[in-house]
Amino acid sequence: MAVTLLCVCAWSGTAAAASVVDARVLGTFSMRARVTAAVNVRGEHAGQVFRRRWVITADGCQGNVCPTLELLRQRSRHLYSRLELHRVGVGRYAGRGAFYAALACKGRIYRHGSRAPYRITLRVVGATEVGGVFFARRITATYVNRRRSDSTPCPLGPSHDAARYRGRVGSLQELAPVAAFAVGVDARNGVASFTNASFAGRDGSQLVSSLWGFGDPGSGLADSSTLQDPVHQFSAPGVYDVTLTETDGDGLSSTATQTVTVPATP
Repeated sequence: MAVTLLCVCAWSGTAAAASVVDARVLGTFSMRARVTAAVNVRGEHAGQVFRRRWVITADGCQGNVCPTLELLRQRSRHLYSRLELHRVGVGRYAGRGAFYAALACKGRIYRHGSRAPYRITLRVVGATEVGGVFFARRITATYVNRRRSDSTPCPLGPSHDAARYRGRVGSLQELAPVAAFAVGVDARNGVASFTNASFAGRDGSQLVSSLWGFGDPGSGLADSSTLQDPVHQFSAPGVYDVTLTETDGDGLSSTATQTVTVPATP
């Protein structure tokens, strides 16, 4: 199965200089973040670098484009926030959310002491072709919180933070179906029997279609088939390249090819 890398992108602490491309954003991303602003936020300071885990799922995808993403974003070791991102341009997504931070005041812990509204923008800067569809391999993102509220009796004062992210996804190849088949040829008459051994990818989408090409133009319309386990009468002895293309419900596909030898009839 061919793999095409659209771009490999360098990143610095200030900006990501990379082309933005359309691709499905799906999987678990290992993110590296650099804090670009931190005012009156406990445990943060500008220039701080940390690593986070983002889990992204997509909805309503057509081809390389997904209108909506759902982001499960790790904020700290045990805290996660869920956010819906919407496509705003080629390879670009954005969404707004909010989370609560605990504050200590006069010997008491206020679990919802501060509310932090924020905006995340995400860009696809590298993609890999899997089963005929491009998937995001590398992404960059920005997080901006402009102001945090304080619902405790203790004045918090101005408080906000921001960060830039870059990251890459784990393996994508297992998302596509795997095409495979076995073949037996009856030497007496040149009839080949094919057994489909394909299986779905790890994304859980079921196989929906099979397309066989027997490489035998002399057989006319019988040179192709959409049956699960077809039988083909080859038009003459010889060597033929037979292909099977499997497609799943997400539009991903893969192709397997075998060389089939048809001996001369005794």
